[in-house]
Amino acid sequence: MADTLSLPLPKSKSTPLVSERASLSYDVNDPNATRTLTVTKDVKNKRGRTTSTTTSTFTQGADGQFRDSSGTLWSGEYSGEGGQIRAALGKKINDANLSDKTQQEWADTGSGTGLNKNITPITGDENKGGDAPAGDAGPAQATDVAPTGQPVSNRGYDDLRYPLTLLDKTDFMKITMFRYEPGRFRTGEGSRASDRITQPMGTVILPIPNQLADGNNVGWGQNSMNGLQMAGLNAASGVMQSDNPIKGMTDAATSAIETAKGNAGQLGSLARTFLLSQLPGINQSTNELLARGQGAVLNPNLELLFNGPSLRSFTYSFRLSGRNSKETIMIRKIIRFFKQGMSVKEATGGGLFLATPNVFGVDFFNDKGLHHPFLNRLKKCALTSFAVNYVPDGTYMTLPDSAMTTYELALSFQELDPIYDSDYTKLDNDEDLEIGF
Repeated sequence: MADTLSLPLPKSKSTPLVSERASLSYDVNDPNATRTLTVTKDVKNKRGRTTSTTTSTFTQGADGQFRDSSGTLWSGEYSGEGGQIRAALGKKINDANLSDKTQQEWADTGSGTGLNKNITPITGDENKGGDAPAGDAGPAQATDVAPTGQPVSNRGYDDLRYPLTLLDKTDFMKITMFRYEPGRFRTGEGSRASDRITQPMGTVILPIPNQLADGNNVGWGQNSMNGLQMAGLNAASGVMQSDNPIKGMTDAATSAIETAKGNAGQLGSLARTFLLSQLPGINQSTNELLARGQGAVLNPNLELLFNGPSLRSFTYSFRLSGRNSKETIMIRKIIRFFKQGMSVKEATGGGLFLATPNVFGVDFFNDKGLHHPFLNRLKKCALTSFAVNYVPDGTYMTLPDSAMTTYELALSFQELDPIYDSDYTKLDNDEDLEIGF
């Protein structure tokens, strides 16, 4: 059954002559049902009579943001109102008498929306005897690893932004903080960090930085194996694969003898050279002696072989200058957001363990509030470095409220898991609609 959440728009610019109110329609028992925001604006004359009333309707998308039928973001999305409405809805969900399964569905569906910032996901012993959460990777693997307990501090954060003026008509960058979820030795679908970490704890909206770059790297390395090593490997492989080890060794010896007969001169020369390289005081390898004496070396059969993926790193910088007291307070909150969010957590249990810091998602959006198709995507990241320059212009200057005139922030992120070919397919079904990762 549909419910309605009515509330005055928080932080609205209401005046004696203009007022706004909002109502959100949702179904608390169906996390996948459409959620509609209705915003009503009343304009009155100086005598207090209503002269006009306009009503606008917005639908909440999968990213948690409210848009009208043309796809345009609600003007209050980043004025603090959107975050307040999502927080109010999250409280309603928490206060509702929902089943564990429905509560988990809200947490899954609300990923990246802020709806579930106060919802505790069902994990471990909490799920025994109940329904398995969506996307469950199967029973947990039994291990001898000691439990680390819960973090002593696991606060939530507001939805922050700079500048305070609306970013509705410009491209922007959104950094979402997530609570880290360990892998618990799971494999397969949903086991990767970017898939299993889904519980948001707050967001920061910032302008697109001036320096944007990405680089995809994989590890390749030279490998060599000369003919003698290959022959030895083949012989050993034949012995290991044979049902009769004795016969396998006999066959390998026979093959080696036949090879020697066909290359008697070369093998004899190689053997003599090898023995010479072992004499005291020679200090020359077999290849070095062959090169000097015969003008030849063993064919290394050199080949470049794949070693494994690499984890990408990204660095962004921002200059934040407060134009009024509200904006300087916002800058202070943003700095605190990153500093505290990346800090290691103490775990319960007498200080024996430390809990993993929060992690982050970095996304770029165009002026329509959609993922930017011409900029790269990032997977979930660790914030490995955060630096603040309080005097970026070389002169100490403060505003009347004691805030610095300008702050320069430098953030370094590193992705938690590598990029796979299938990630591009999942993104747009190989339609090449986005640049991708």
